[in-house]
Amino acid sequence: MTGLAFVVVRGPALSGKTAVARRLAERLSGKAAVISQDDLWWRWIVGHDPDLAKETELVYRQLKLLAAAYIRSGYHVVVDGP
Repeated sequence: MTGLAFVVVRGPALSGKTAVARRLAERLSGKAAVISQDDLWWRWIVGHDPDLAKETELVYRQLKLLAAAYIRSGYHVVVDGP
């Protein structure tokens, strides 16, 4: 693969998205980062604002910022999404 990859792995709950995302990141040449949308959602953001739409927007904004920072640093990015 040439250039940097940005891949989003999506699917139903318990379908193996995390395993696929990690495996894909391992196979990419160079540095790769896996960003877990579930980790952003459940560990860092949920419960901080009673407005679910605001929390959802915050998760997506943080995901974009993290991905952009990794890409600027020369990483491939694989997002483990819902």
